[in-house]
Formats: sequence, structure tokens, C-alpha cells
Amino acid sequence: MKKRKLVIIHFEPLERFPPVMNLLDYLIGEANKNIIVISTEDKKGSNLKKYENAFIKIIRTPAIVPGTFFRLFNYVFFYLYSLWILIWREPAVVLYFETLSSWPA
Repeated sequence: MKKRKLVIIHFEPLERFPPVMNLLDYLIGEANKNIIVISTEDKKGSNLKKYENAFIKIIRTPAIVPGTFFRLFNYVFFYLYSLWILIWREPAVVLYFETLSSWPA
């Protein structure tokens, strides 16, 4: 049976949203899933433990840096990179959880 690809787009760092981490833990129990998560890195100095799972491929773009130009660059990079992953991977299902993550989807 062919694995169905699932891509989850989550602009904010996963560690700040426990419901998404719970969903990911639930989804790995499902058979025939190939899960990819696109998110951003947490800022340096954060005391949150980085979410990791051996069954889920997590792609993290660089953290948002202060400053208008850099912030704009990070948004554009995240959107274009996420769109490229969606085109390249051709997932069967795409989920996003915030309005910031909606553009690539």
C-alpha cells in the first residue's frame, strides 16, 4: 500500500503550540503516513525543549530576527520555501494552523 504524504505548515515554532505537538504524536500512530512539518526555528535563548520525532521529518527555517527588513525577508523565505516543498513533494493532504501559514497552502 502506498504511503500518503501529509504536509503540515506551521509558521510559528512548534514548541509554542502544544496542541500541534499532540496532533503530531497522534498522527504517527496512524499507518501509512509520510509526515513532513515545515516550521521556523525558535529564537535563541528560549528555554523550550525542541520538539523531535523520529517518524516525522521536521524542516525548520531560520528564526525571525528583529528589524523590518529581516522580518520581511524571513516571511518571504518561509512562504517561497514552503511553496517549493509543496510543489516538489506533491502531498495528498496539506494542513495549516495559523493565518500566517495559509499563503503557501
